[in-house]
Amino acid sequence: CLPTLPDKECIASMYNVCINFETFTLSNSDHYIFGHWYHSNIIELPFDIMACSTIWKGTFLVFLAVFMLASVSAQFPRECATSEGLDSKICCPTNKLTGDVCGGPGRGSCVYSSHQDILDHCHECEHMSVADFDDRVYWPSKFYNQWCECEWPFAGSACDKCAWGYYGDECDTYRLATRVNVHHPHNREVLERTVLYLDWMKTNITEDFTIATCTKSAMTSEEGKVQPCFKEVSYYNYIVWIHWYAAAYYNSTITNEFNHFSSGFIPWHRYFMLQWERFLQEVGGDPGYTLPYWKWIGDDNCTICTEELFGVTDDGGFITEGSHHFKNWETLCEGHDYIDDGRLCDPDTNKYSLSRHPGDGPIKHLPSDIKLEWTLTWPEYDRYPYTGDSNSTFRNALSGVMDAFNGMRLLDSVDMHLAGHYFMNGSMTPRSTSPNDPVFSVFHAFVDMIFETWYIIWGPPGLSSYPITGAPFGHCRDDYMVGVFPPQTNGQYLVQSSELNYVYEPYDSAPVPSPW
Repeated sequence: CLPTLPDKECIASMYNVCINFETFTLSNSDHYIFGHWYHSNIIELPFDIMACSTIWKGTFLVFLAVFMLASVSAQFPRECATSEGLDSKICCPTNKLTGDVCGGPGRGSCVYSSHQDILDHCHECEHMSVADFDDRVYWPSKFYNQWCECEWPFAGSACDKCAWGYYGDECDTYRLATRVNVHHPHNREVLERTVLYLDWMKTNITEDFTIATCTKSAMTSEEGKVQPCFKEVSYYNYIVWIHWYAAAYYNSTITNEFNHFSSGFIPWHRYFMLQWERFLQEVGGDPGYTLPYWKWIGDDNCTICTEELFGVTDDGGFITEGSHHFKNWETLCEGHDYIDDGRLCDPDTNKYSLSRHPGDGPIKHLPSDIKLEWTLTWPEYDRYPYTGDSNSTFRNALSGVMDAFNGMRLLDSVDMHLAGHYFMNGSMTPRSTSPNDPVFSVFHAFVDMIFETWYIIWGPPGLSSYPITGAPFGHCRDDYMVGVFPPQTNGQYLVQSSELNYVYEPYDSAPVPSPW
């Protein structure tokens, strides 16, 4: 790791982090990240077992034995989207593999969550002026108060899926996934698979889930009879819709967001990218696939916007006929508030052609490497009031509402993550519907990598940095993430990526050998 370190220490190849195998701590160690050394204080590692094996050009990979989180989806399973399911508020589907509810013994069981339980996972919600009208407040109690609780390593709405990193009917195959850099020539094949699977996601209907096109109150007649308004969608439109559902303003005057501009921004999107990756695996029939990342920092153009990859655009900003993918794509939900004419976004309305004009808007250049380095120097994840006004915080520096150099809020411009969205100047610019542009997938994988890098340097956020109470509704550490079902908390995803069974390839590493 460093020439002065004893032989008992070895390198975690992902970040060249010095690990001491006797104490299992990062002992005042330096970290070589993005070409520079950073110094951290002692951080206790949440691992009991470690092993160090030689791979690739004499570097080492640390395999960590950790307890992993389960995979979940969003909105609701088809089996629950019925009058009976909504009347009973029970969403415990039958597992198709076992024929039992929630999979039965050894897989999962149907559990009840009281109103108080929901309140305990919805801090600050009582202060929300539209709590009685917005189904996202007290999530998911407006729809269901019973759902499947799965035994390890099973997951999903019917315990019919596997925890992140596990595969097979019995979830007994394990793989530590590595997200790779799209700029490396040896990763070209992974990138080509990515654009192919993304294109397939747009035309393949998800068999498991549906989305609502009206609110719960609109589904209920004056006589109390429930008339569901759910619709099936493609895998890709489902991804866009879920992001819109959590991000859309209630209306033009009540501008709350459940996945941006507060503490939950990073964990919500970490879950979101894991679910997106799972869908790509399912559509491609490729359980060994892992989402790559695009290092857009310092990339002064959309270098992945080629005919073979994410598409070239014409003078009007539309994908050209010569592009291999995405040229006939239509977007959804653009310009649609949460409540618009009394209804939620219908994927078959508000449709426009996919567009982008990289660098042809208010943001002419993507952020530089020096901006990234300064972003990583802020040790505090977040602080009161846990909004865009929380100066000198990593979360606001990464989000792009804070000047990474001086720690003060930006008033007339944006930077980092938001600058990347604005640089694309098209379908990826409106926050709530930005996943309409498939570039979002590899763009946000790198946003997640930046958080992972910060976590390695500074360790997990403390309670003052990521609070139990005090953040806007939906953003507190133990709040349920809006749109995610079965429910998961923000805090469950505010962990090191290895606890979720994936790591990141560094920029200059050798090819990652496939375990498949």
